[in-house]
Amino acid sequence: MNTASSLLQIHRYPILDSTNTKAKELAMDGAPHGTAVIADQQSAGRGRLGRRFFSPAGCGIYLSLLLRPEEMGLSQCDTVLITTAASVAVARAVSQVLHKELKIKWVNDLYFSGKKVCGILTEGVVNPQRQAVDAIILGIGVNYRTPEGDFPTELQDIAGALLNAAETAPPKDELAEAIAREMLSLLPQIESRDFLKEYRDRSMTLGRRICIFPGGAPGDHPDISDDGFLVARALDIASDGGLVVQYENGTVETLTTGEVSVRFTDEATQTDDQT
Repeated sequence: MNTASSLLQIHRYPILDSTNTKAKELAMDGAPHGTAVIADQQSAGRGRLGRRFFSPAGCGIYLSLLLRPEEMGLSQCDTVLITTAASVAVARAVSQVLHKELKIKWVNDLYFSGKKVCGILTEGVVNPQRQAVDAIILGIGVNYRTPEGDFPTELQDIAGALLNAAETAPPKDELAEAIAREMLSLLPQIESRDFLKEYRDRSMTLGRRICIFPGGAPGDHPDISDDGFLVARALDIASDGGLVVQYENGTVETLTTGEVSVRFTDEATQTDDQT
């Protein structure tokens, strides 16, 4: 048994409000590094910047992985790369299980055939006594199969799935476990940044002209206004996972993940909700 498999402890549920919320509860109860929470459905799934995450039963992977920074031997500055590494872990697992290749949109979205099929949300659990992060909850949502009746109207132009309704494939839990194992296997590479080459190779952002929303693009206002964004070209991924961009005036800056949303310039009429 490899190290990643031996660390993995899976808790399965038919439905949860949010796998991240349940994983946080388990973390506060002392659950160990490598604990995974998997649900068949979420009633209150959420994405980045508090947006909703469409989480119907039977067709998606809703996975949260509990990681302990002390167990990983990571500094606070290194932990910001966990989301970046998770994108690579998902892409690797999909390639292994389904033989399909995903592209990564900086920083936490994965695309297949031009549509978003995966979102990632990383949250910390703070110990109030030590005022330090005791655990990191890595939430991963994957649209495994097109839902019956398709996606809601507001998501149909944005959201896709790895499989259509007619395709045969392994059970979705097989992919969920593969993602968790790949993530645990990648953790030792975070300090060395070895996985960043693969992240760059899989990037669909680098080299493209993009719109940058410093405060996060509001999901209920899909029209891009003249004063609501900055235009730049994506140049590289920095060693801390930031996106290196060059603005139209020639200035170069590295964006951090924080409260920043990025859209391609041809996405001006699309909403920024999570799938």
